[in-house]
Amino acid sequence: GRPKLALVSFAELWKRFSKKYSELVEHHPKNYEAIVLPKNEKVYTLGYKNGKPVLSRIYSLNRYLAEKETVQLQTPTTTVTLTSDHKLITPNGSRTAKQSKIGQQIITLG
Repeated sequence: GRPKLALVSFAELWKRFSKKYSELVEHHPKNYEAIVLPKNEKVYTLGYKNGKPVLSRIYSLNRYLAEKETVQLQTPTTTVTLTSDHKLITPNGSRTAKQSKIGQQIITLG
């Protein structure tokens, strides 16, 4: 059947999968953690292919605790806070969140 679509934050995804697969959580130096999702977990996010938005499968999650500069990207209905060096995929390649400019289009789900 058709996959179930729902907006879920990264924090919620991490909470859900780190609890469900606690034995798969890898702990690394400098507060870095990762989970490689089992093949049966089919989780997607929005990505770009040939300049067009497409669903892209998420194969792993990773996070780390660090004090970093953040950037807020806003639309009329959404605000996203990212670290300034977080990579964003654009039709012209990847850029850091810090390189975002006023007036650039943000594509969101929902």
